[in-house]
Amino acid sequence: MISLFGFVCLSAFSASFMASRLMVKVGVSDIPVGRSNHKAPVPTAGGLGVLCGVAAGCLALSLPWAGGGVFSDLPAILSLSFAIALTGFYDDLYSPPTEIKFGIFLVVSGLLIYALGVITALPIGGHVLSLPLWIGATGSVLWVFVVINSVNFMDGANGFMPGCIMIAFTALAAMSLKEQAIQTCWLASICAAGWAGFLPWNARKKAIIFAGDIGALLAGFMFAAAALLFIRETNNHNLVYMGPLLLLPFLADVLLTLLWRLKRRQNLLRPHRDHLYQRAIRCGLTHRRISLIYYAAFAICGAAAYGVLGQDSKVVFWGFAAMTALSIMVYSLGHMTWRVEDIN
Repeated sequence: MISLFGFVCLSAFSASFMASRLMVKVGVSDIPVGRSNHKAPVPTAGGLGVLCGVAAGCLALSLPWAGGGVFSDLPAILSLSFAIALTGFYDDLYSPPTEIKFGIFLVVSGLLIYALGVITALPIGGHVLSLPLWIGATGSVLWVFVVINSVNFMDGANGFMPGCIMIAFTALAAMSLKEQAIQTCWLASICAAGWAGFLPWNARKKAIIFAGDIGALLAGFMFAAAALLFIRETNNHNLVYMGPLLLLPFLADVLLTLLWRLKRRQNLLRPHRDHLYQRAIRCGLTHRRISLIYYAAFAICGAAAYGVLGQDSKVVFWGFAAMTALSIMVYSLGHMTWRVEDIN
């Protein structure tokens, strides 16, 4: 089993590493605009390299002599992942209207929920709230939609999103291994290895390639799908909080920034540089420093999620609530420290 794990992850890492390097030469250039955190054109669509890594890892797992089994839920997830990646690649090339992209995200999210099932139970404290099917379906679709967009919004600094999402996938792989959720473990491990292969080309003082929308949308969709698959495999609805907890630094930044912009009556669909990490960079923090801060935050959330794994519903719920409150406090502190009014 260990040798198979090494073979599959090495296949994903190597394919991603080499394909990402190739994309440095042939990738579409990302021309800086007003909201960009870089000044010179840099090749983008590096997420295509990650996609190659994920494909290579899944192919390695499927080889008969490798000992990998046939997993019933992975084909649907992988097919929809390619669809969302194609949408991202089109976005990198032509930048279609936001409304069209959101429509595609909702359709793909709905198809994923159709394939994996609807979350209809929500543990709150020591109680389980049974949700009507339509509410559960709406919430499940919104989970995928929000994660896709959140990860995309947070892809704007060297090594930032790729490193954070790699940590989140690694934590999810460890948790699913503990819970014997084999499909989730393989999916999360392959994704983590794929992003690890891309990271050396992006996590530099001057990145030589960006993930692009193809990478960010792929990362968000596959993480959302893996979190849902974790619940489906274990049939444990306490795990509904694990995906949000692992991604909490991104979700807190995105949702609280949207609330802040809504309070200021700003257009929520208009691109901006008001996310906390962007404000920090505009105030003088280097890309590496802000990335390391968020890496630490993701590692803490991963440790917290692993710590409450297997506990009763009260511990899981209040653990998630405590981490959410802490995230709001940290965001508020950063909001006061990196004042947008002082840097506009």
